[in-house]
Amino acid sequence: MTRRWTGSASVRLRSAGMLNLPKPFATLSVDVGRATLVVRPTAYTRGLPGSPWTLAPADAAEIFPVRATGLKRGVGFARPGQRAYYFWCGRAQDTVLAALEEAGFVVSQQERRPEYR
Repeated sequence: MTRRWTGSASVRLRSAGMLNLPKPFATLSVDVGRATLVVRPTAYTRGLPGSPWTLAPADAAEIFPVRATGLKRGVGFARPGQRAYYFWCGRAQDTVLAALEEAGFVVSQQERRPEYR
């Protein structure tokens, strides 16, 4: 059964920095063996590194809880050799991380700060 959350996202630009998309322009879908981050409008994200952002447990991506300034909480995703991108889900963070584990992903319990460089 596919589970979905709506939130905001921070995704990498080609050269440097991140594109921050506010809620409700990001949706994370988690199903057995797959996690997909869809960011709208697609005109902004088409052609960005990693787009579309789909992962499988075999991708060996790092998945971890992330906390920015204040109460901003989310989930970080980093493929080997690539910079992380973030899905900001607030209070649903624990539920999202648990769903990712149930879907077969290895999830770190160590919370990190987002890296925007």
